[in-house]
Amino acid sequence: MAIPNVKVEIAFNAGYSTPAASRTWTDVSDYVEGDSEVAITYGRADELAAADPSRMSVTLDNRDGRFSPGRAASPYFPNVKKGKPVRVSVTYAGTRYDRFLGYIDEWPLVWPDGSHAASTVTISATSRRARLGQGVPLSSAIRAAYLATNPIRYWPIDEDGDVVAINDQPIYRNIAPPFFNDKVLGAYARPGYQLLRNDGLPGPTDEAGLLKFPSYSNTALIGAGVHYVSAGRVIAVANNLTAECVARVSAQEDLYSLGELMRLQTSDSNSAMLFSVNSIGFPEFNGVYGEMMYRDPDTGAVLSDVTGYNAPGTPAAFLSAIDGNIHHFAMTLTGGNVGRFYMDGALIHTLTLGSPYLFSRNFTSVIVGNESLNTDLWIGHVAIHDRALTASEIATRAAAATAASESVEARVKRLAGYAGIPAGEVIVEPTIAAPLGAQAESGRAPSEVIDEVAASTGGIVYDDRTGNLVMQARNHRYNAPVALSLSATLQEVQGDLEAVLDDRYLTNMIEASREGDSDTTGIILDQASIDAYGIYSRTIAAVSTELTEIEGAARNALTRYAEPVVRVSQVGVDVGNISGSDGPFYGDGLYGAGVYPGATQQSLILAADIGTQFTITGLPAQAPFDPWPLFLEGYTESITATSHMLTLNTTPADRVQKWVLGSPTLSVLASTTIPAY
Repeated sequence: MAIPNVKVEIAFNAGYSTPAASRTWTDVSDYVEGDSEVAITYGRADELAAADPSRMSVTLDNRDGRFSPGRAASPYFPNVKKGKPVRVSVTYAGTRYDRFLGYIDEWPLVWPDGSHAASTVTISATSRRARLGQGVPLSSAIRAAYLATNPIRYWPIDEDGDVVAINDQPIYRNIAPPFFNDKVLGAYARPGYQLLRNDGLPGPTDEAGLLKFPSYSNTALIGAGVHYVSAGRVIAVANNLTAECVARVSAQEDLYSLGELMRLQTSDSNSAMLFSVNSIGFPEFNGVYGEMMYRDPDTGAVLSDVTGYNAPGTPAAFLSAIDGNIHHFAMTLTGGNVGRFYMDGALIHTLTLGSPYLFSRNFTSVIVGNESLNTDLWIGHVAIHDRALTASEIATRAAAATAASESVEARVKRLAGYAGIPAGEVIVEPTIAAPLGAQAESGRAPSEVIDEVAASTGGIVYDDRTGNLVMQARNHRYNAPVALSLSATLQEVQGDLEAVLDDRYLTNMIEASREGDSDTTGIILDQASIDAYGIYSRTIAAVSTELTEIEGAARNALTRYAEPVVRVSQVGVDVGNISGSDGPFYGDGLYGAGVYPGATQQSLILAADIGTQFTITGLPAQAPFDPWPLFLEGYTESITATSHMLTLNTTPADRVQKWVLGSPTLSVLASTTIPAY
């Protein structure tokens, strides 16, 4: 029997947000109470559950007070605090195996019988996922994307346009959030003019609706109606900047139509315009139009005026901007004379003034919704940056604004980043799932949104044993090889082995839908199962751009769960007493048995992780299968000075063998295999 060499380490110099490379680990193994158990839980109970945060507890000897919070004489003072990283590992035959990494939740001091002679502290810790559910809830995807790049000005413009009075004159409310300290007012409202109002339609992703600006039918009123004008030095720099907004535009194409979304302007009327849209009657524009203009500061004469527009004379290009859908518009200025104009993340045109006329000239106002002739404008999420955003940054916010598709990897890493997890500590396995569609984020915890991504794509998100956040794809298990085999004959399976046939997982009716889209809801059922067992129903909602993904998930679930199967839910293993001999393991070819030269049973079981396939062999004659294929879903672990026990949570693996054309064992549909989705 091998005795585990357990090591417990604490990074007293670090906290939750400290990068892994910056942590200094202090070995406190000598203070683990001699009869104390290091108790660890990891993963989940079964394949339908979300993975819980990993948990660990251990009792430390505190007779010298080194683990007493707030005790100045402690060698770790003042860092005996919550949130300190802690890790646990074991060593067998010179090889280290990581078993846990998390953050300490509490340091409870205990004096047994109130005696001065003894003092202990039983620390408990949880992995990072426990923190993903804490703190300030997420904002909407569009707000989060904007704020992630630290704009110097950001006006969501998402209120209902209530009118207030100043000196008995009605004007519109200040749209600047309190933290920007700018006075942003609307023009005076004229009698009979339509007030600014929320459009009542869905906004960017899960954001509120945009603000609607009134439309006029008389060209004499252009620029004189209600619009937002910012006052004062709202932009401190001009050389390099970004201006952006989100807009919904519709125009009456059979009339002269003009709509200006946003303009930056200096005190002497030099300007950079972030797009106007024009319909017939303005053939020189007739598209999505941007402009940079420089006037002589003394005479007002135009010295340089450059314009650009998307596909002049091509109605289809123009219609893409006035289709009544939400679009993202951005302009970057570099060097005071080069402007790049983007629509929905795509570069539309680049404009260059003859000289850097705008260099070091501060724009003093931002005009939004200035002109709306026979054109309805809905505008929101106006922002200014004091640098030129990269094309990638602009594409990210365009995707957030327009609910464009996003890969699983991009979304998980983005959400994890909002929670302070470095991208290098997020591992997302390539998936066969379709790109993700729009998903509600506002007011929710990052963990909730990430778990929804995992559930809707058939994957699982968990903290691995070294502290990384891992997104495992559903295809991780498709035709997975068997990593090890535990022999009941050799007593590698400990304790009672129980196999149960019941209805806990039985499903024969599924209501499937695309997340947030009630029009896609449908019911799929297995009538034969209903006739045999009655109705067992559940719902499936997928965050996906593809309807086939939703139907595939539902049909896959019916194939797997319409008929109850015998399940082994737990398998006990004594790691310290397991065979250490090298050599092959055996199982039939259906489950991918193989040989792992030089690998011991001990090393294989300690390397097993969520999604690892293994088999139990040498079962009693009464068993329905031998070998019995299983997937590891999680475990509880107990490590002491004399023992090392694992209780594995397992689920059936025979229903995750996918169809392979021409294979004698993997081509019998709905028998040895089921279709992948």
